Amino acid sequence: MVYALIQNGIVVNTVLAGVNDAKDPAYLWLDITSLTPEPGIGWTYDNGVFTAPVQIINNTPPISSIPFVVSTPTRTLNTNFSPSISWSTLCTYTILITCALSLNSGQSGTVELRSDTNPTPITPRARVSNTNSGILTSGLNITNSQEFTLSFLVPPGYNVLLVSSGNATITITGQSEVQLQF
Repeated sequence: MVYALIQNGIVVNTVLAGVNDAKDPAYLWLDITSLTPEPGIGWTYDNGVFTAPVQIINNTPPISSIPFVVSTPTRTLNTNFSPSISWSTLCTYTILITCALSLNSGQSGTVELRSDTNPTPITPRARVSNTNSGILTSGLNITNSQEFTLSFLVPPGYNVLLVSSGNATITITGQSEVQLQF
């Protein structure tokens, strides 16, 4: 005979056992030999009725099967662009900000990635900055260069603007845009 072992109203196991076999009293043992469909692990049991678990169907493809296109476009600071009209695009830019500190003054620089549906985007999505400040003695100059990464998953049809500000030297040293085509 096939038995469903039930604990707290849930089938936790099914086993083959004879009528006279010893049965663990920690479980409710119910003969399910003649039931079609046969209840299994995860089914519920309440007032003499077995109910199959709800199956959640996930239509999301595994990440390894999502088609994508990688590009390395040439983007410039302070110029609007639209990565894709049709696909979400993971935009990643490496920004080099070089700040000097001299006897007279220091420098600072900021780059802000803005993205939205406006022709000239106004919504900040990511930001990096670098500053070199202090007091120096005569003849000493210090330069501080740092690279930063700005990333944002841009929805289809959104525009992007990399806004630079400050008196530092700012350049884009790396660019990658991955269109997720699903």
